[in-house]
Amino acid sequence: MTSVRDAAIALIVSALAVSTVAVSLAIPIAAARAESAADFYRGKTITLQIGYVPGGGYDLYARQLARYYGQHVAGQPTVVTQNVPGAGSLKLANQIYNVAPRDGTTIGAIGREQVTAKLFGVPGVQFDATKMNWIGNMDQAASLCVVWGTSPIRTMADAREQVMAVGATGPASTTLTLPAALNQLLGYKFKIISGYPGGGDITLALERGEVQGRCSWSYSSIVGTHPDWIRDKKIRFLSVAADARLPELPDVPTIYELAPKDHDKQVLALIMASDTIARPFVAPPNVPAERLQALRDAFSATLRDPAFIAEAKKQDLELDPMDWKDMTKAIEKLYASPPSVVKTATDIIQRAGH
Repeated sequence: MTSVRDAAIALIVSALAVSTVAVSLAIPIAAARAESAADFYRGKTITLQIGYVPGGGYDLYARQLARYYGQHVAGQPTVVTQNVPGAGSLKLANQIYNVAPRDGTTIGAIGREQVTAKLFGVPGVQFDATKMNWIGNMDQAASLCVVWGTSPIRTMADAREQVMAVGATGPASTTLTLPAALNQLLGYKFKIISGYPGGGDITLALERGEVQGRCSWSYSSIVGTHPDWIRDKKIRFLSVAADARLPELPDVPTIYELAPKDHDKQVLALIMASDTIARPFVAPPNVPAERLQALRDAFSATLRDPAFIAEAKKQDLELDPMDWKDMTKAIEKLYASPPSVVKTATDIIQRAGH
């Protein structure tokens, strides 16, 4: 009897020990699952990476966001900026999608052209825009073709008769694809000088006389970085990539006015469609859902912050925000474009990149 009783007691003790171990293991797992976004972000640092060199429009917008963003993220983390230039922000887009930490501590400010890069088969694209974790968009911008004031080129008609050197960044950038499309579809004579790391570098090249102009330069960027160039007429505006002429520039024609064929209009519209998403911000894949939502909510809250808006106005940064849901819908629409239009646009872009 004693041996039977001892065996039973041993079994009970063993079972209790296993149960205790299971409970002790489950506690940290449950605690980790229950950790809120505020708990996670409290005391942390979010790195906002910028896909361009300092000084350009994307850099100005991103740094403006960074100054207020942390106040609106649950847990109020610190936000720091880091420039990661390369190929018109293609380098950063690839990095965010494939390499960046997926815990919600890294987000990126990438170029609008990256939205359609995969659609157009741009070389080097290692991400899928339809599967990106979009955070939001700060501005829906209109882009212009601009020429330095001392150039003999005064109108788009002149650019069809005379060669005009324009600066461009990476293969996915509309600074390259727009002038290439105007050349191939409408017979313009833009000489494209590509390879500049960012828009700020093109601006310096323009000022130094290395190039005569730039196509696909956001009006908001010009106003934000060089309002004196507009005031002092150091630059002239040749055309605008928008559905209608800008109220500020009523004498500047749209690129669609210059295209007599509907097909050409559609191709130009597709190439420039990413202007609707002019200042996109993105998080890596597989960020925990609650943290991702916290990042998205904070973006919307920041863009509504009166102090943020007031400071942006002082810097002449135009704001026309779009939340992540509308961004996602717009991107899905782009990827559902008619195949014939996509093919023509893709051919133009691929030829431009070689």
